[in-house]
Amino acid sequence: MHFLPLLLTLGAGCLEVYLNPIKEDDSADTAVAVDTGAEADADADADADADADADADADTDTDTDTDTDTDTDTDTPVPDLATCSDSLASLAAPVEVATASGGGQYGVGAWMADVEPGAAARVWVAMDTDDDALTEYASTADLTAGTSSRSISLPEDWHGTGHLVWDGVLYHNEKDTRTLVAFDLDAETEIARADLAGAGYANTYAYSYGANTDIDFAADDGNLYVIYSTPAAAGKIVVSQLDPATLAVQTTWTSAHAEKSDFANLFMACGVVYGINSQSGSGPCWWCTDTTVDLTWNLASGSTSIPATPFTSPGTSGYIGGVDYNPVDGLIYVMRGGVMGTVQPSWN
Repeated sequence: MHFLPLLLTLGAGCLEVYLNPIKEDDSADTAVAVDTGAEADADADADADADADADADADTDTDTDTDTDTDTDTDTPVPDLATCSDSLASLAAPVEVATASGGGQYGVGAWMADVEPGAAARVWVAMDTDDDALTEYASTADLTAGTSSRSISLPEDWHGTGHLVWDGVLYHNEKDTRTLVAFDLDAETEIARADLAGAGYANTYAYSYGANTDIDFAADDGNLYVIYSTPAAAGKIVVSQLDPATLAVQTTWTSAHAEKSDFANLFMACGVVYGINSQSGSGPCWWCTDTTVDLTWNLASGSTSIPATPFTSPGTSGYIGGVDYNPVDGLIYVMRGGVMGTVQPSWN
């Protein structure tokens, strides 16, 4: 397993870009009966009727209570997605969760929580940029304690750090291909694969530090997306919405100027693509703890900005690996130099 950084020299003004996105569409009341017998004694009949009515009332009350309990059990609400907007105000300091071993000399990898509302609180760690071994933890607390629940081996290596888990399914890019793969982590079996037409792979259009993250999955507004680039787009950022079941492309947006390799990473939240700067001042900042978010691209409106919002990575050194906004808990999951952490965004 090797990590070959892609060294890029970026000009001081390379991030002053304006985007003009091109969007391509591919896409009966209960009766109680009482038998009083023969008409022998009117008073006895009346007493029997009264007793039967009382019993019927009691039975009816009991049935009503049972129905109420059943309704309570079946009406358990599903958790909503976290609140966000299309305007990022700030990013809090990272909360460090754990440190993973592996990932080569730079500790590159990704960690993920399920982006399906109501899913179990499991988390997964995928170290290195080309591997097939995923470690599962029952909770973030177990990750912090170093108590894993199992290891999962995929039938093929992944490439990069752009993985995503949605409803127990791992979405990843197969090594040295433009193939998208959906792997059911519980059944431990592949359930879908598809080639992403024209997509670069194996460091063709990776992020600024390389690491083979040419193809980066994201979940937003209840949909599955992939961030990448193609020769036709000349390296500029391309975003496609996918069918989670088949991985077929449904809709595609292409930026007019911003190149994917100009950024340390990209993530999506509330319909906006955010780009993390790979420079500070005029020099490379791939190792910097403090950098900025220097791109917002609203896919619906096409509006863009260069907000320079401060972004602090977890850890003290190393490249930024996986970065993903989780729409369930509203946190940005980041790994840098093997250190796993979350960043809490605030919204206008």
